[in-house]
Amino acid sequence: MLNLPLILDIAIGLIFIYLVLSLFASEIQEIITTLLQWRAKHLKNSIEHLFLGTSKEEEDIIQTKALVDNLYKNPLIKSINHQSKDKITGLLKLIISPFSKVNDQNTAPSYIPCKTFAVTLLEELKIPTLSHRFSCLKFKKLQEKLIMRLGKIEGVDEKALENFNKNLEDISKDFDNKKYSLELSLLRAKSRFNEFIADNQSSPNTEKQELFDQKIAAIKNIFFDEKEFNILYKEMKLNLIYLAQLLDAKNHVKDKIINDLKEELGEDIAKKIEAELTKIPPSLKDSIIALAYRAQAEIATVEEDVEQLSKELEVWFDNSMERASGVYKRNAKGFAFLLGFFIAFAVNADSFHIINRLSTDGALRSTIVENASVIERSCQDLDCVQEQTKLALEKISLPIGWDQNNLQAQWGSNLELNTGILSLIKKAFFVISGWIISGVAISMGSSFWFELLGKFINVRNTGAKPVSSSENAEKKSNN
Repeated sequence: MLNLPLILDIAIGLIFIYLVLSLFASEIQEIITTLLQWRAKHLKNSIEHLFLGTSKEEEDIIQTKALVDNLYKNPLIKSINHQSKDKITGLLKLIISPFSKVNDQNTAPSYIPCKTFAVTLLEELKIPTLSHRFSCLKFKKLQEKLIMRLGKIEGVDEKALENFNKNLEDISKDFDNKKYSLELSLLRAKSRFNEFIADNQSSPNTEKQELFDQKIAAIKNIFFDEKEFNILYKEMKLNLIYLAQLLDAKNHVKDKIINDLKEELGEDIAKKIEAELTKIPPSLKDSIIALAYRAQAEIATVEEDVEQLSKELEVWFDNSMERASGVYKRNAKGFAFLLGFFIAFAVNADSFHIINRLSTDGALRSTIVENASVIERSCQDLDCVQEQTKLALEKISLPIGWDQNNLQAQWGSNLELNTGILSLIKKAFFVISGWIISGVAISMGSSFWFELLGKFINVRNTGAKPVSSSENAEKKSNN
C-alpha cells in the first residue's frame, strides 16, 4: 500500500538537500560571475553587436569598438560603474592583490539604463551639438532678416534699430551659451520687437505713421504672429529628416546639406561634423536613420525632435538587451549545470543514494523534515534561508560526502574489488547518474527549491502527522 506521508517526507528531505547545495552553488557562481565580470563583458559585447550588425568588415569592427569604448568613458556611464568597481575591487584586492594591481580597467557596469544609453550615444554622435548649432544658425539668420527688413522701412528710428539689433545679439549669445532654451529665446526676441515698435511711435493718425505701422504689422505677422511663431519655432529646430539625410551616404541630398553647412556654419565646423559622421559604423547609421524617420512620424503634432529620437533609441536598446539577456541566461544555465555537477561530484551528492538513505533512515529523515519545516515557516527570503540552513547543518549529518561511512553505505559490498569488475562498473554508472541528476537539480536554483519546499510542507501539514521512528519504538515497548 502507498505510504503517502513517507513519500512526502522523503521528497521534503531530498528538496532540502538540493536547496542546501543550490545555495552553495549560487554563492560560488556569484563570486565567479563578479570576479570575471561576465555580465559586464556580455553587456559590452551585446552593445558592440548591436552597433556592428551583420558586418564583418575589419574597419567596421574597429570603428564599433572605438565608439563603444568612448561610450564607456562618458561620465554618465562612469558614474554607473562606480558601485560595480567598488564591489569588484574589494574581491580582487582580497584574492589577487599579491599578484597584480587593481585599476579602473578591471571593472565595467553590468547594467546600463536605457535613458542613460540613449543620452550618452546621442552625445557621442554629437547630435545634440549639431542640433544646437543648427538652431543657433537659424536664430542668427532670423536676426539678419529682421534687421534687414526693418532697415528698409522709411522713417525707422536708427538708434532704436541699433538697440534692437544689440538686444538680439545678446539673446543670440545667451542661447548659444545654452543659458536659455530656443523657445524662451524666441519669446525674448518677440518682447524686444514689441519694445522696438513702441520706441518708433511718433505722431499718431498721420499718413506717415499709418504706413509705418502697416509695414511693421506685416513683418510682425511674418515672424511673431502666434501661428507663424509656432512654425518658426519648429523650423529652427533640427528636423530629423534632415538628420537622416545627413547620415545617409546614399542619399543625393547629403552633399547639398554638407555644402549648406559649409556656407552657414563655416568650412571648419562643417568638416568636423562630416568627420564625426564618418566615425559611425554603417549598421548603426542605418539604425539611426530608421529610428529618425520613425521618430519624425511620431512628432507630427509635438515639437520634440531630438527628444523623440532619444526615446526611440531607448526602446531600440531595451528590445536588444532583452534578446541579449536571453542569451546570457542560456549561457548561465549551461554553466550552472556544469557547476552543479562539479559540486555534486565534489561533495559526492548521489541522488539515488540520498533517496535510499532517506527511505531507510527514519531518524535522519525526521531530523531533516523538522529543520526544513522550521526554515520554511520562519524565512521569507533566501538570505534568511542561507543563515538558517547553516545553523541546521550543525545538527544534521547529510547523506553526502567522501567519508568512509557514507562510501560504505553508498557502495555497500561493491566497495571491495573482489566483488567483480562488472558489478563495480554497474554501481559506478548509477553513482555517476546520481551525480548528474543532482547537478541538474542544483542548476535549477535555490529559489526554485525553496518555493517547492514550501508547497510540499503545506501538503504534508494538511494530512495526519506521520509517526516518527522513535514514537514507533516507544509504542512497541509499551505493548
